[in-house]
Amino acid sequence: MRWSSFEQLNVWLGARCKALWRELPHPNESHSTVADILEIERTFMMRTPTPFDGYANKNARVSSTCLVTFAKNRYSVPCELAGQQVSLRVYPTKVCIAANEQIVASQVRLRDAAKEQEVSYA
Repeated sequence: MRWSSFEQLNVWLGARCKALWRELPHPNESHSTVADILEIERTFMMRTPTPFDGYANKNARVSSTCLVTFAKNRYSVPCELAGQQVSLRVYPTKVCIAANEQIVASQVRLRDAAKEQEVSYA
């Protein structure tokens, strides 16, 4: 199988896992499936106060040409930040650039330096 995006892959993985949970016996409770025990355990789980924002953080200096480099790719940054330190928040599919804890730019993460960038300034 092939997927055209991480989003499509994640949708498929989520559905496949849930289907397997309904079939697989629980390892400690053989009379119940994994899905059965999950439903019981959910009543004891706490709500997540805020969604987890999972990214890798990397500090970078903005070049005089208003670019930062990550993994051999260059990402543009608002020109008023030239020469300053910024924080790169690297996600699987995007790179966000933060200055003073505020996102100032968000771009599609490139896997190949020859690909075009899709830029969004905050």
